[in-house]
Amino acid sequence: MKKDFLILYELKNREIENAALLASELRKRGYSVGILYINAKDYFNEYRVVLTPNLANDNDMFFVLKSTKKAPKKIILMKQEQALSINEEKSGWGIPVGISKSVHTIAWGQSMVDRLKSAGINQSEIHKVGNIALDFNHRSFDQYFYSRELLAKKYKLDCKKHIHLFISSFSYCNLEKYYYNHLKKINKDTEKQVEIAEKSQKEILKWFGKIIKEHNDIIIIYRPHPAENISEGVYKMAEKFPNFVINKDFSIRQWIRIVDSISLWYSTSIADIAYCKKKCMILRPYEYPDD
Repeated sequence: MKKDFLILYELKNREIENAALLASELRKRGYSVGILYINAKDYFNEYRVVLTPNLANDNDMFFVLKSTKKAPKKIILMKQEQALSINEEKSGWGIPVGISKSVHTIAWGQSMVDRLKSAGINQSEIHKVGNIALDFNHRSFDQYFYSRELLAKKYKLDCKKHIHLFISSFSYCNLEKYYYNHLKKINKDTEKQVEIAEKSQKEILKWFGKIIKEHNDIIIIYRPHPAENISEGVYKMAEKFPNFVINKDFSIRQWIRIVDSISLWYSTSIADIAYCKKKCMILRPYEYPDD
């Protein structure tokens, strides 16, 4: 069967809402749309256009081309990771190379446009349209999200207590050995980033433990990064303190809307917090290098 668009997603709680919103708009305009996990295959349908969350090299390109019954006529790179460190930008991390440079690429802002152009990507294939995820912070989506009371009931939280959200970015903690070795090949700062992340996580967990001991009217929601392999220390906190809750359900925007306070270590979710007109605390027990 022939269809117009296929939207691939990688990390469900980061991307599935975006895919659904985009699919809804395309269907309104008369297009047929499919949504598929990036590691799955659809050999029953052929698509005119495939949108992929990430695309770095020829291997990624061939992977996308082989994901459907027939190779698409056009590929669009949504590029889900665009907020990078100075060193990551200098190294060219995440910039398409090889034949992947020929696809149409979404840029959230001028900085990414400039990076793509300096890498030799044709201006006509770069599209500055912003981050679709931020659309969910518009007032028109208020009825889309759970209320505080409904979400508290769903997870058996006492909504009369102060609910604090910690947005974790500790994706470099508790890495599988094979993935750690893979990261070292593409990012020379991996070892340093792992060290800072692991000791920062341990210290922040100590702070939360102290807060919960002294204030039983506070609930701390630990929101793991979508790519985080949750460490033993986090699980032990949840076992020890009933008011320390690990929850990776729904998008981060759902939780930002209903909590009383927010903290983070290093997260692009600060943009969602700002759009929701909320404040947050940045927890940095150890200095994080400027680069």
